[in-house]
Order: sequence, then C-alpha cells, then structure tokens
Amino acid sequence: MTSDQQTNEDLGNQIKAFNDSCAKKDKSVFMKDFLLKIVLPAVLVISIVNLFFDRPDSNKPEDVIKKARASGNHEIVRKQLEQLIKNDFFNLEHHRDYLRSCLRLAKNNDISNESDAVRNDYIKYSLDNDPNISDVGYYGLGFYYAIRDDYQNSLDYYNKVRDKEMSFLNNSIGFVYLNLGEDEKAKGYFYREIKCNGNIEGAYSNLSEIFYKERDFDKLNQFVSDDGIKNYIPNRITRITYLINGHFLRYISNCFNYDFITSSGFIAALLVLIVWFQYLRKIDVFEPERTVYLLLTLISGMFFAELCTFLYDFFDYSLSFKINGKIINDLFYCVFGIGFIEETVKIIPFLLMLRFSRQINESIDYIIYASVSALGFAFMENLMYFQDPGLKSITGRTLMSVLLHMSASTFAIYGIFYSKYRKRNQHKILYFAAWFAIAIIAHGLYDFWLIAEKLPPQFKIFSVLVLAVCVNKFSIIIRNALNKSEFNTEKKTRIENLSKHLVYSISAIILLQYVLMAWKFGAQNANESMLKAIFLYYFLILIIISNLGKIEITKSKWIPFFTKKKRKAMVGRS
Repeated sequence: MTSDQQTNEDLGNQIKAFNDSCAKKDKSVFMKDFLLKIVLPAVLVISIVNLFFDRPDSNKPEDVIKKARASGNHEIVRKQLEQLIKNDFFNLEHHRDYLRSCLRLAKNNDISNESDAVRNDYIKYSLDNDPNISDVGYYGLGFYYAIRDDYQNSLDYYNKVRDKEMSFLNNSIGFVYLNLGEDEKAKGYFYREIKCNGNIEGAYSNLSEIFYKERDFDKLNQFVSDDGIKNYIPNRITRITYLINGHFLRYISNCFNYDFITSSGFIAALLVLIVWFQYLRKIDVFEPERTVYLLLTLISGMFFAELCTFLYDFFDYSLSFKINGKIINDLFYCVFGIGFIEETVKIIPFLLMLRFSRQINESIDYIIYASVSALGFAFMENLMYFQDPGLKSITGRTLMSVLLHMSASTFAIYGIFYSKYRKRNQHKILYFAAWFAIAIIAHGLYDFWLIAEKLPPQFKIFSVLVLAVCVNKFSIIIRNALNKSEFNTEKKTRIENLSKHLVYSISAIILLQYVLMAWKFGAQNANESMLKAIFLYYFLILIIISNLGKIEITKSKWIPFFTKKKRKAMVGRS
C-alpha cells in the first residue's frame, strides 16, 4: 500500500468516525428532547387527569352509557344496559339499545357465540307464561333479526307480539316492510305508531323517506313547516324540500348551518390544521410562500368545501345516487359520489391561484397550494366529525383522513406538474385527466372500505393499505418537486427536523384527544381511548414518519413512481 493510499484510508476512517460521533450525538439530543418534550408532559397530564377528572359527576346508568357510547366503549354500554333492563324490564328502549350493543360487539370481535347467547335469552323470554314478558321476547327477536337484515324472520316474530299497540312495534314492522319494498304497508304501520304515541321520531323519519322516494313534496312541506315535526325529518330531505318548494333562502341557510360546531371540536380541528400547515411550511425551503396567499388558499378551501352539500343534493335528488348497502353501488358511489365531488371542489382554489396569481412560480408550489386547499376542506369536515361523540376520532382523522385529502389533492394536480417538469408541457390535458382520475379512485377506495357496512370490520385494513400507498407516493411527489425547484442552488441537501416535527405534533394530537376525552367523558374512557389510539395507529405513525420525515433533495433528480427491475442480459454460449 502506498503512502497516498494509506493517507486516504486514514482520512476516510476519520470522516467515518466523525459521522458516527455526530449520529450518536444527534440520537442523544433527540432522546433528551423526547423525554423532556413528550414523555414528561404526557406523564404530568395523565397524572393530573386521573387525579382530578376521575370523579364521575353522576353515577346514573344513563349518564355512564352516554359517556361510554361517545367514547366507543361498547362493553361498558352493554353492562350498564343489562342493569337497566333488570331495573325496568318492560322498557323496550333499553332492550333495543342492548341488542344493538351486543350485536355490534359480536361483529367487531367476530364472536358468533355471543350473538347466539343474546338470541337465546330472548327466546327464553318469548316462552314465558306472562304475556307481557313473552311480548318483550318476541319483539326482541324481531329486532335482533332486523339488525341482521333477516327481514322475513324479523316480521314473523314481530307478528307474534300480542299487544299490537306496544311502543316501537308498529314502527319496527313498518321499517321491515320499507326494506322489503312494500311502501304502502309500511305507511300504515308508521301512522299507527304515531297514533299510539310511540316512537314518533322514527315513524315521521321513515314516512319522510317514503314521501321523498315518491317525490311527494307537498306532504313533505307540511312536515318541515310544522315545528313539532320538522326536527324528526332527515336534514337532507328538509333541504331538498325547501329547494323544490321554492324556499331558496331556507335552503341556503340550511346548507350553511353551523350549529353542530362545539368548542372542543373547533380546538381539535384547529390544532390538526396547524400541525399539517406547519409541515407544509417546513418543506417549502427554497422560496417560502407569503403567508397571506397561503391563508387565502386555505380559506378558499374551507369555502369551496361547502359546495359539496349542493353536489351531494344533486346526486341524491336528480340522480337518485346514494349509499344503499349494496357493495357494487356503494363502491361506485364512493368513487364518483364522494371521490369525484370532493376532489373537484378541493382543486378549485389551486386552479384559481394558478390562473389569477403569480405565486405558483416554483415546482414545490404546486404541492404546497394543492395541499393547503385540501387542509381547508379537511378543517370544515373535521368540525363536523369532532362533535362530542367524535372526539375519539381526532388522532385517526389526523393521521388518515387529513393526510388522504392532501395526498389525493396532490395526485389531482400532479398531471399538470408532470406535464410541465417532466414532459415539457406536452399532453397537458391527457396527464391532468389521468392523474385526476387516480386521485378520485384512490379517494373512493379509501372511503369504501371504511363505509361498507356489509363487509366485516377487518376489511377496514384495506383503507389503511390504500393510505400507506398514497403517503408513499405523496412523499415521492414532494421530493420530485423539491428536486426540480427553480430556486435550488445546492446539489444535495436535506430538510432538517421534519421527523421531530411529526413526532412532537402527533404526540400533541394524541394528548389533546386524551384531555378532551377526559374533560367530556371522564378519565377511564380517556385512558382506554388513548391506549386504543396508540395501539391502532402505531405502525401507521411509523409509515408516515419514515416517508414524510426524511426529505433528501438532489438537484434535478427524478424519482420514478414504480421502480423497474433491471433485466439481466442473456449471455449466449458458444
């Protein structure tokens, strides 16, 4: 070995040792920050919550059930309902809630034996010598089979009930006939329920569905004009009734009604917005966008989100296209009735900025403005989902729905970006249409596996898989956009502290959900909700951080979406 080779080797070893030392130092600093900024505050908050929030303000079963149901703890709901039934056996509302909870638990945990045990209990009631007890048994069996969509068995048991004016009975029979397509018979039972002063809310709601199907807007107008009835009518039917009967101001007022917003929901939606908005600011490293234009795009995304209501009403009334529980219909609805509508309204603010401003003057700007518009849309959506029963979904929507919206919006505009930076403005319309279609399909597939109630709950994992693919492609798009930046003067660079931002932000979101859950529903429900969130989303968090937490920039490099396997050369033999 020559002296020059020895010198180069020594220099290489020194550089390697220096890099290893820096890496160890970085890890040490990160662990210290992690302990001080995440673990310590979390321990402090959890301790305070369990000391001061664990005192129930009421031990009434009704209050315990309300809090447990809102936090998704169906096991507590079931146990409390068992106690309520023991205390007041002839209250059918308790039996209905109990059966729903038991069957939901059986479905979620894939336990058929539990479902059979519940049915056997009601069979025993139906065989009791006391006609009042046997009526409860027959009604419970009818309701059991109705939940399972076995309408013929349900009807057979309902008809065995002796007390034909039993509360809930006639509405339940009408509901079965409604699902069997016998609307006229269903109407008679709904009116009979109202006459018996039973489940009036359910009867009017079901009647409105029939009149809506028959396009009898005169009758519906009577319902929505009656203050004692209109609160029972589904909101979408109320809106369209106003529209058809020429009450345009009432229709608009109903579309822009924000009475559902809660203070806790607003706080959660705002924090989620800030987390991802700051992430987008961090990746905009070469020529940061002016805040005023980003806020304008954000507000536009919020405003155009409200267009969805008008489009949903058009699909519902004019096309009779909606979720109906049939797998093929629901798949197409998720793609065209949800994916198409939402991706269309989300892209409008971006296109307006592209056409009427000079702010989109860098490759990464395409991704930034499309994602900010999606954030505005997601904020409005989160306000609706983060009502008190939905506080348990804060972490899930932060990691899944909001990120899906940003990824899909980026796909929607990627054709424009690709045409300009890869194909030198060739075939703009073709590339735009192709990538817009990809955005719609990805969005629809993600929603379908979450919405499809006929499929087992385990199938929801496919939504996570769709999201994982979208996140991976989103990260590739970000890197391609940064690599092509007109303002990049460095051959190679790396965006620092993205992983830290994501780790700290996600931890803050989980902790916020925990505090809000404790405030609304008590420490026990908050503890269980937090453990579920960490367990369910642990691997998803790793996927997000590994894809979006490390952004390395190589000037002008183009990263393909799909890596091509190198073909091995065939070497012939002589």
